Amino acid sequence: MNALSSYFSIESCREKEKIRHYIEFKDGKKIVDEKYPIKKGEKKHGCIISFIPSPKYLGANTHIPFPQVLEWIRLMSYLIPIEHDIHIVVEEWKGTKLKNREKIKNRPFEDIMEKLTTNTKYSSRLHIHGTNAWSERARALELDKKGQPKNITKDVNRSLDLEVVACYVPENIVQYDSYCNFTHTTQGGIHQDTFDEIFCRYIISAVKDAMPEAQWEKYKPTWDDVRSGLCCCMNLNTNAEVGFVGNVKEKIDNKKLIPYLKEALTLSIDQFFKENKSVLDEFVKIVRTNAKARVDLQKMKEASKVERIDSFSQYDIKNLIPCNNKRKNEFRELFIVEGESAASGLSSASAMIKGGRDTQAFYQLRGVTKNPYKCTFAELMENPEIKILVKVMRCGIGPTFDLSKLWYERINIFSDSDIDGYYITLGVLGLFYRYMRPIIEAGKLYKVMAPLYRINEGKKEDTYVVRRSEITEIFFKNVVKAYDVDLLQGAGYGKTTLIKESLSKTGLYSFLDDLKNYKKWLTYAAETSGKLDERFMECVLSLLGIVGGVSGTTTSHVLDETLNNQKFIKAFMSKLQVFYPETEIHGNLLTGVVNGHLCSLAINENLLRHSANLFPIYDMYGYRVQIQNKNGGEKRLVTMLEFLSVMTRYEPDIRGRFKGLGEMNASELAKTVMDINTRMSIQFTVEDIERETAIFNKLLSDRKAYAEQRKRMMEEYVIDPEDLDN
Repeated sequence: MNALSSYFSIESCREKEKIRHYIEFKDGKKIVDEKYPIKKGEKKHGCIISFIPSPKYLGANTHIPFPQVLEWIRLMSYLIPIEHDIHIVVEEWKGTKLKNREKIKNRPFEDIMEKLTTNTKYSSRLHIHGTNAWSERARALELDKKGQPKNITKDVNRSLDLEVVACYVPENIVQYDSYCNFTHTTQGGIHQDTFDEIFCRYIISAVKDAMPEAQWEKYKPTWDDVRSGLCCCMNLNTNAEVGFVGNVKEKIDNKKLIPYLKEALTLSIDQFFKENKSVLDEFVKIVRTNAKARVDLQKMKEASKVERIDSFSQYDIKNLIPCNNKRKNEFRELFIVEGESAASGLSSASAMIKGGRDTQAFYQLRGVTKNPYKCTFAELMENPEIKILVKVMRCGIGPTFDLSKLWYERINIFSDSDIDGYYITLGVLGLFYRYMRPIIEAGKLYKVMAPLYRINEGKKEDTYVVRRSEITEIFFKNVVKAYDVDLLQGAGYGKTTLIKESLSKTGLYSFLDDLKNYKKWLTYAAETSGKLDERFMECVLSLLGIVGGVSGTTTSHVLDETLNNQKFIKAFMSKLQVFYPETEIHGNLLTGVVNGHLCSLAINENLLRHSANLFPIYDMYGYRVQIQNKNGGEKRLVTMLEFLSVMTRYEPDIRGRFKGLGEMNASELAKTVMDINTRMSIQFTVEDIERETAIFNKLLSDRKAYAEQRKRMMEEYVIDPEDLDN
């Protein structure tokens, strides 16, 4: 610095010696050299360095970049031992004007990691001090009695102190930063190499101790596995010759220091991990994960190497029925189907539609595939059907995947509408979700919905539906088109027909939706009460709900109070006997003759529980409603059961129920699923697959969290009979 300055001065204060020493240079020549005592009571210790860059050597417009100087000094502040309370003041002057002033205090060396990585998700830290001391014979110059210099050899005491801090971050990177005697060794050197060797050997040994032998052979870690994600910073201080390399001292290379570094590091690393076993366990887990990821990636790369096919070799693939379009930009779609018979049937159906065999190819799977969520990629690709499927699509998989090479514009999953078909669909979805997700994101993956029913609505031609709910929807539309329905005052028990509300189109849809399972619920209540007449049960239950205010959750105590209330009994029986005059009640037992048969009904908590779904219907719509055909028929009073009986004529006639694709002939397949313009299909999104997978896990996963969810669902779930045939 002195040689490159037009002005340079240094003032050193030593509090212990009570001496202040001031030296000043001008253009490299010393012009002042003074020592004088520190005044009594004046506490000063340290030094002040001032300089002006020389325009002769550095140029007339030379400017020292203050921010870079600050950054370098801040970096050096980490290298000063924290036990030394050092304060540094940096000032920038322009003539006699102070431009910038910054105060810096030395900081713990381990905080230097903040400079090395900005990732806050790092592991626990290794922090060690390795020390060593030795003596060696060294040559030196010494003045003889005549004052002449001469070479001598003498014993010299040497020592070193190597401080290291290290941690792991999630990124797959290796970051080393090293210093030696306040010099930033950006190219490392023997101190960095020695730590790397000792640390890697120690961690690999610890991993071996922690792994079963079979796993060790399968996932044996390498030094690169130890280094992956490692951030490490070290600072070497020594009075030994370090062998700086290069003009800027970017590396040290005195190999004579290696044995002393090895000894210091071996002892300090071993001592640290003995005292901090949890840190060692954490590092071992990270390295095991790195090793497994590396091995699995290697297997993945090997497994993803799929033999390419061309327009001729595709005919040699047993599971594939290829399409005729072979030019690059021609439209093609692939059907992934369950079983050989299904593929053959679909191919025959495809030939029945215009251009079908030109555009439609079929690939058959034999049964349930491997679960992509429970096996590694390599294990998945051991499945020959999966490997051939990837080959057929021509776009690669995993690390070799390339969407632009996908041979088909649409991929259609087409399986039976049963539990095996559901498993197959989820397995194929998992394959695309985990290893070929861009196909989903590009909107090229579909589920083709096979019809479940063939129905007739009184027309010449049958139609097909994929869900039972569609049949219900057709029924609702037919009823709404044919009838008007009025709700009555007094719930419809009286002989008068004062209208409470005429149901709108929307209201009638809601009414029908509420009644869709009414017959099943009423039959269940009648059967569990001694196989009683359903119309009688309907009248009794509606009166209990409307007049007595009971429900499926009414307790036995409240029910007893209701049955002992004479006002209720009088109102209840007066209405019941209008329809069933030969009945009477004693306590909670209702007896009498109903339609020529003697019957008895116990009104208790079991009856209310078995009838729980019916009470809300009576509460909302009453016992009877008034109906009228829109074609001009007369108005009629009917109970809910009678209403449903009248409306059965509007239910579509179910002509067939298909349990699998093999039950449909080619003509039926051509009508329902092969024509892209008329088929029903669902375009999958990533969110769809995640939702389907969550449902699958909830129903079938053996993990504890899912088992608990499944238990709660089974306790709370109410089965909708409409779902039972889907």
